[in-house]
Amino acid sequence: MSRIVFLFGAGASYGATHVVPEAPPLGAGVYDVLANRFPAVWGPQSRLARYAAGLRQDFEKTMFEDVCRWEPSLNILEWHRPMAMFFAGFRPDGTGQDLYSRLLAFLLEQRLLRASVFGSLNYDCIFERAALRLGLRPIFGLDGSDGNAVRVLKIHGSSTFVTEDIERGRAYLTNAGSHLECKLEAISPSDDLVGTLERLFGSPGPYHYPVISLYAPGKDSLVCGVKIQEIRNAWADTVRVASAVAVVGARANPNDTHVWEPIRQTAATKLLYLGGAADFPLWKSANDRFELVGTRFDEAFDSLCGGLESSAGRGTGTPPPLPPRRRSIFGRSPIRALHGVEDMVQKTLRGAAILSNAFLLVVVSADLLFPRQYVLEWSGVFRILLFSVPVLSLSAFFLPPPPSEVSELKEAIRLAELRKRLKDLQGGS
Repeated sequence: MSRIVFLFGAGASYGATHVVPEAPPLGAGVYDVLANRFPAVWGPQSRLARYAAGLRQDFEKTMFEDVCRWEPSLNILEWHRPMAMFFAGFRPDGTGQDLYSRLLAFLLEQRLLRASVFGSLNYDCIFERAALRLGLRPIFGLDGSDGNAVRVLKIHGSSTFVTEDIERGRAYLTNAGSHLECKLEAISPSDDLVGTLERLFGSPGPYHYPVISLYAPGKDSLVCGVKIQEIRNAWADTVRVASAVAVVGARANPNDTHVWEPIRQTAATKLLYLGGAADFPLWKSANDRFELVGTRFDEAFDSLCGGLESSAGRGTGTPPPLPPRRRSIFGRSPIRALHGVEDMVQKTLRGAAILSNAFLLVVVSADLLFPRQYVLEWSGVFRILLFSVPVLSLSAFFLPPPPSEVSELKEAIRLAELRKRLKDLQGGS
C-alpha cells in the first residue's frame, strides 16, 4: 500500500474548528497570549519583559538572537512550563465535527489509516485527543502495527513530553546555550493533562520540564535532544519514501532544514498544500510537484480528501512497509513473516481436507457401483487415505481462522465501531 505522510502546522490546529476553549493562536500572536495568561512569567512583571517588543514583532528571531544568547537554559525551561500547560489545554469539543476527527474518520473509512504517518510541528495535542475520542491509540513513532494505532511524529516536541526528574542535572543548565541529555517520558493526552502537568511542574520538586523545541530558527532542543533527533530522523526517512505528502497549515521555513530537506528530496508523486497562499510559492520552490488545494482547512477539506484518495486509492488494510533503514533483512518483521507461514499452513490443511472428503465420496460411490475387490483391495493405499480423511477434517475444523481473515474481520468491526462512535458524538452535540 502507498504511504501517506502528513505535516500539520499551527494553521491546522487553528483552522480545525470545534476546538475548545478556543482556537489556539498562530505564531504571530503567541507572545501576547502568553503574556496575558502568565504575566509573572511572560508578561510585564517578568524577566522576559525586556524582550517584549522583539517577541511581538518576530518571536523566532528574538528568541534566537537575544533570549537564548543571554539567558541561562534553565530559565528558558522554567518559562516553557506554563507554555506547555497552555497548549495542553486545547482539545476537540467532543462533537466529532472537528477536522482532525473527520480526517481520521475518512482515512479509516477508506482503509488508508494504517498507511498514514502524521508529522506535527505543534506543541498542542488536539490531533492526538481526536484520535483517542475515536477509540484509536496515538503512537509517538513508527512502531504501531495494529489497526487502532495512529503513528504521530512530534517533530518539535509536545506538551505531552516531559523529562525525567533532572534535579542533579540542573546545574549543567545554568549557562546560556547549555543542553542536557536525559530520559523523555510521554504522558497520555487525557482530559486531565493540564492537571497532570501542574503536579509534575509543581514546586518544590521533583524537577520535570517540558520537552518542546525552542520557538527559534532551527528549533533547537535544550533537553532530550537525542530523542527529538530520532523523531526527526524517522520523519525524514518516512517522507523520502512516501507516495503522497500533505502539508496542512505549516509555514514554509527553509531555516528548519529537518523539515525542508526531506520534503525537497521526497520521491512522492503527489504533494498537496493546504494553507496560506503567501507560503505556497516557497513550498513550490522546495518541490515543484506541490499542488495548492486551498487556503482554509474547513473550505478545502473535501478537496484534500479527494486528492489523498486519488493518489493512494482505497487501501487493502495491509500495513505499509517501513522506511528502508528500519526494515528487517527479510523485508518485513519476523512476526509478520510467521503470520504468513501460519496463513499458508492453515489454508493448505483446509484444502487437503476438502480434497480428501471429495476423494472419500468418489471411493464410496465406486464401492457401491462396483465389486468391492476392484476398489478396496488395492493394497493399503485406500485404507491409508480413508484414515486421513477424518484426521484432516477434524484438524481443519478445530483450527482458528487464518490471521488474514482475522485482520479483515477486525477491520470491519473497527469501521462499524467508528461509525457508531461518530454517530454518538454528533448526536450528542
